[in-house]
Amino acid sequence: MADQVAVTPSPGEGTSKSISTYPHHWREIINGPLEEEFVQLALSTLNELVQPDFVPTVEHVQLLLYLTITPNVHPIPPELPLDILYRLVSLHHPMSFSQGIPIHPSSSSGKNRENEPIWLQWDYKRSDLHKFIWRCMKACRDEGVWALLWDKAAQVKAKTENPRRSILDDEEGDRKAHRNLSTEGWKLLEWLVQFWEKDRSERDLGENSIEYSPLFLKQLPRPFDRTGQLPRNDASIPISILKAAYTTPSSKGEEGERRRSFAVNLLSLVIDTVIGPKAPFHPSSLSSSLVHSLRALPTNDVLDVTKRLARSRHWRTACHILTLLIEDLGGIRSKKTEQRRAKHVSRGIDMDFEKNIDLDRPTAKYLLGEIVLLTPRDAHDVVKTTMFKVALVSITKSHNYDAIAMEEVTARYKDDVSWWNRVENTWRIEAVDEKKRLVYIGLLKRCIVDML
Repeated sequence: MADQVAVTPSPGEGTSKSISTYPHHWREIINGPLEEEFVQLALSTLNELVQPDFVPTVEHVQLLLYLTITPNVHPIPPELPLDILYRLVSLHHPMSFSQGIPIHPSSSSGKNRENEPIWLQWDYKRSDLHKFIWRCMKACRDEGVWALLWDKAAQVKAKTENPRRSILDDEEGDRKAHRNLSTEGWKLLEWLVQFWEKDRSERDLGENSIEYSPLFLKQLPRPFDRTGQLPRNDASIPISILKAAYTTPSSKGEEGERRRSFAVNLLSLVIDTVIGPKAPFHPSSLSSSLVHSLRALPTNDVLDVTKRLARSRHWRTACHILTLLIEDLGGIRSKKTEQRRAKHVSRGIDMDFEKNIDLDRPTAKYLLGEIVLLTPRDAHDVVKTTMFKVALVSITKSHNYDAIAMEEVTARYKDDVSWWNRVENTWRIEAVDEKKRLVYIGLLKRCIVDML
């Protein structure tokens, strides 16, 4: 007889068939070798017992997480724990074994008398190895599964290299080091992204479907309020991981390409929580955080992020973010934000963006009537601004606007010589040589012509 039942939900809020954790004697077949520290034997047995009708117990899911981030502690094939995790997610709905994955404390419930969350409520005192696993998972109590990803050695190094730092510098240094992912952390993150993506895909089916992963949402901090109704507004960890994928020394080459790919997939999971009906995440909080973070990256990195989003289900949001970045470079974003906030309060209509989703693309009228005509405040940003405009127009022309809207802007701008001159005059000639100006402005104009 199985120890417990792990419920596998159908899309939305319902449930489908129940998946049991494997029987008690199966658990002991694994725990026996673990108590003697025959870890490879335990893993091999666990691998054989991962079957379509059963899932591992909480402690054995956590065993796999622990061994994934500490591959050199025990004499095992380093890829084996992660291989088992991938096999597990290929066979089962993520919800059926999700109790083994630490979550953010603001989403935790079912605490025991020792105030431990449900994912820490298992018998860890039976061996030293079980204690090591439990302590490793206990480190996740403050921020969820993210705590398993960080490079602890970078934290220690930051403290030892400059022990005379002020308290504020020390906190800031710890915070930055805290956000460095270890090599094993990157590998575990890639599995987690697949885990959450599968959860999302299996919820987005049939009646009462939802368009985001509830399991991923549990990793994002919930604001404290008495009603419990405020939407989430903190995506700082996923965004910091996105930045790390582009800025760390290991972000180059094939491995860097892989990390950038699933870091953008992680961002897509955040965007999923923003754009659907009854979205549980605050749209403006995400867009503001993204603009703040992306504007600090090199132009090519920002274009890479938006290009990857544009090839996904989130092309509209890619357009939205590019628009906000251009507004920021043009010095009008603060004013525009206030105007949009005022319209929202007065229930007025915002004519700058389409309304298919939150964080939608700009209307054709706003794109051609204002955005492409913006001149950057800083002359040195003229190339960046123009490249953002090229990227924005290129994405929008790949997805046709409403026919009436296009007829209106085509009639207004296509043959308007003075408007085309204004497009050219957005380039500050003194900032970059004439030859480069002709190349970039020519590229922008060709994109607009193709659109019209």
